[in-house]
Amino acid sequence: MKKLFSMIIVLGMLFTVVGCGSKEKGTTADNVVDFTSCKVSLVKDSFNYDGKEKKPDVTVEDQNGSLLDPSHYSVSYKNNVKVGEAQVIVTGKGNYKGTITKTFEIIKEKKTVSYEFDKKALSTALNDVLDYEEGDSGSSLKRAIAGATLLKYANKCEASTNKSELQTAFKEWYATLSKSNKETFKSNFDSVEDLVDDIFKDINKVKGQLEDAGVYDDVKTALKNKNAKTHWQALEDVIDKFV
Repeated sequence: MKKLFSMIIVLGMLFTVVGCGSKEKGTTADNVVDFTSCKVSLVKDSFNYDGKEKKPDVTVEDQNGSLLDPSHYSVSYKNNVKVGEAQVIVTGKGNYKGTITKTFEIIKEKKTVSYEFDKKALSTALNDVLDYEEGDSGSSLKRAIAGATLLKYANKCEASTNKSELQTAFKEWYATLSKSNKETFKSNFDSVEDLVDDIFKDINKVKGQLEDAGVYDDVKTALKNKNAKTHWQALEDVIDKFV
């Protein structure tokens, strides 16, 4: 019985679990160190999504606040590409037993729209609508150019999202027009609206006009935006409110 008790004590000494970084007098190389009592920190805990893997650097401190050598642990990452919560799994190696999991965020970066730039782009697009008189030579081509330009602009400024800012910008531009230019704009824009409506219904119906004006490919590209019609309707609503 005494012999069995002595063996149990020896085994207990050999497999003593100590805190992370603890140094106990008389312990051997076979001691198991509790890695979960270490402190794991991420250098960065938030990233903007760009479709690439995110791998924040890791530091590990023992109970005494001293940095633990990276040879004592391994680092792996999970769900670290798409928007959402990603994980860093830090696992002890050798005598360091246990795993610590930390999380970080991958977020969709909010686009900052430069409204000063967009105002200039809006003016350019709207001036295309004023650039012809219905019935004049080349008016159908200029109408096609004006429609394509406004359609692209609606996508670029995300009109349905930034409708309030778009309304302010259009109101400022429209206030600079003379009475005759306002009448011309209204008449021409009604015609442009009809063209863009046809584009959304059946682009083949107006394909010839768009090709002759050299804007067919631009319009096809604009239509690939799944929100193209919503953005266009938002721009229409803003303009129709004033004209």
